[in-house]
Amino acid sequence: MVDIIDMNNVEDKIINLVSKFYPEPFEPLNSLYEWYYNFIDPVIENFFIEIQFFTSYIDLINKLKERKELNFCFPKISNEKGQIYIFDSFALVFACTNLNFIRDIIPNDFTLNKEENAVIVTGPNQS
Repeated sequence: MVDIIDMNNVEDKIINLVSKFYPEPFEPLNSLYEWYYNFIDPVIENFFIEIQFFTSYIDLINKLKERKELNFCFPKISNEKGQIYIFDSFALVFACTNLNFIRDIIPNDFTLNKEENAVIVTGPNQS
C-alpha cells in the first residue's frame, strides 16, 4: 500500500490498483522503502540521544534545586595557572541518593594551589 501525504482517497486507490496490475515499475520503490524503513540519520540519532541526556539532566537538577542548601553554577574555565576555588560543593551522587531529604547534605569548600591536583573528601557526606 502506498502512503503519500498529499494524495486524496481516490488517488490513493488508483495508484494502489495500478501497482497491483503493473508491479514491475513499483518493485524498486518497494525495495527502497523496505531497505530504508528503519533508517535513522546518524546526526538525528545522536541528537536524540543527547537531547534525552540533557532533558534528564534538567529534570534531575530541578529536583535537586528543591533542596535549598544545594547551590548550582557553571565553572569558569581559565588558562591561567593558579589556585582553584570551589565553594559549597557536594557529591552529586550523594545528593541524588538523598532526593527525599533523608539526610542533610553538608557542602564543602576547597582551595587547590597550583601544585595540587586532587581532593579527597571525608566527613559527614560519606556513607
